[in-house]
Amino acid sequence: MSAAEILVVDDGSTDNSAKMVENYGEKVKYFYQENGGAASARNRGVMHSRGVFIAFLDADDIWVPEKLEIQMKLMRDFDVHIVFGAVRQFYSPETDEAFRSRYHCPEEISTGAHPGTMLIRRKDFLKVGFYDQDLKAGEMIEWYTRAKRAGIRSYTTQQVLMCRRIHENNSGIRNKDNRSDYLRIVKDMIKKGRLK
Repeated sequence: MSAAEILVVDDGSTDNSAKMVENYGEKVKYFYQENGGAASARNRGVMHSRGVFIAFLDADDIWVPEKLEIQMKLMRDFDVHIVFGAVRQFYSPETDEAFRSRYHCPEEISTGAHPGTMLIRRKDFLKVGFYDQDLKAGEMIEWYTRAKRAGIRSYTTQQVLMCRRIHENNSGIRNKDNRSDYLRIVKDMIKKGRLK
């Protein structure tokens, strides 16, 4: 399966991202923005996308080669709007023992509404609306809550579709001070009657 459209949203990186993308020529569309966070970058990608389906891949994540094919089949088989999959995490090779003693990397696979394992039709994503860019953590939880309220059906396969590198620059580690966003999301859900 070949991708019809690949967009790279550079969220204020300080590495050679732009130069690397240049090597792919017109096969990849490149967009730069000042650092606005994952929600902002994903929203910008969706705004510029023209394909029927949307899938997100962050810099820390690696898809298994057959990810999209598996999901397209499951989407048809189960007649759902979204297909999620399992994630396996691993320490990035450059991490040292001091880092590994501070940050646990689970050996078991995890499943859930992870943006990196999601495949969704663009029209269904837009039906739910864009990610809340004010959230630096938990934006997927808030979005998925809105998706369920909008009648979006999902299926989660236990197959590993993505591997995630754990290292010092993971957004979850860098944004640990923003965990109050989770509390804000829960309060908002209770206020709007989304939690029962």
